[in-house]
Amino acid sequence: MLSEKKLKEIRLIKNLSLQDVGDRIGCSKNYVSMLENGKKPFNQEFYRKWIDALYGIYDIRKTEDYINKLNEEAEKEVIKNKSNSKKSTTKAKKTVTK
Repeated sequence: MLSEKKLKEIRLIKNLSLQDVGDRIGCSKNYVSMLENGKKPFNQEFYRKWIDALYGIYDIRKTEDYINKLNEEAEKEVIKNKSNSKKSTTKAKKTVTK
């Protein structure tokens, strides 16, 4: 596991603010500062999220989640359009037979 000092160095090299990291790992910038300065201990979950935030894995997952959401919405739209198309076809047949 990287030291708090090393994590801070990497954050600064990546030009991420305390707020950026806090937003990505789900805590306040003050808490991030306390973690970096050794005032609060890291647990395994925070460490994993921190590494994800520093190395961009967070962004990849966020993008994948967004793409999956778009795919789900597109599938729902296709099903809705098929359903509406069947209703229109049924109405047209009824109109022609009258």
